[in-house]
Amino acid sequence: MRVITAPAEVAALVAAEKVEEARITIWLLLPAQVRRLVLAFAEMPRERAEDDLTKFSRNERARITGALQSMMVHLSMAENCMRDTEPRTTVLH
Repeated sequence: MRVITAPAEVAALVAAEKVEEARITIWLLLPAQVRRLVLAFAEMPRERAEDDLTKFSRNERARITGALQSMMVHLSMAENCMRDTEPRTTVLH
């Protein structure tokens, strides 16, 4: 185990902890439907959507992140499919 003593290293560690605390809070602020959808796309039990972020292992978080990246590509493609293709004409007088 490495001991951190340099002030800059301590400050960096504190900043990283604050970022993780923000992620933990944001995860629980997301709508439950979104958390369930994310976990379904990662092929994980929907009940885990109620879990605190700290209950997910590093491997699970990596799996979810990969699923999210794939999901965002698919959602973007679906959005493009749903766009209105009817030309709109505005007549200015």
